[in-house]
Amino acid sequence: MSPSAVGFALESSPGGRAGQSTSALYSLSAARYFSLYTAVGRDTPPPGDPEEPGGRCTALEAGFKWRFSIPWVNMFSGVRVGLRAADPSRLRYPRVIVEVGGGSW
Repeated sequence: MSPSAVGFALESSPGGRAGQSTSALYSLSAARYFSLYTAVGRDTPPPGDPEEPGGRCTALEAGFKWRFSIPWVNMFSGVRVGLRAADPSRLRYPRVIVEVGGGSW
């Protein structure tokens, strides 16, 4: 078992405003073609958030990774699909995360 990625993402928050999130992601294996993952991180809520104006809050994420090879370009790639929400006690600002990338990340 090994963690497969720790990363930083610039995402669009509800309402179309850009927000930042930072996450540590854990997957059982970076070598499997299909695996589940979990992540915990910090999100910047939208500017009009009444509870955390201009602050940061804890976020949770869970989903799956599908890895595949593209033989005609000799590249190993993958897709990550998950559900992310801020504030673990109430799961505010839920959103679907879709990421496509190269390597086993």
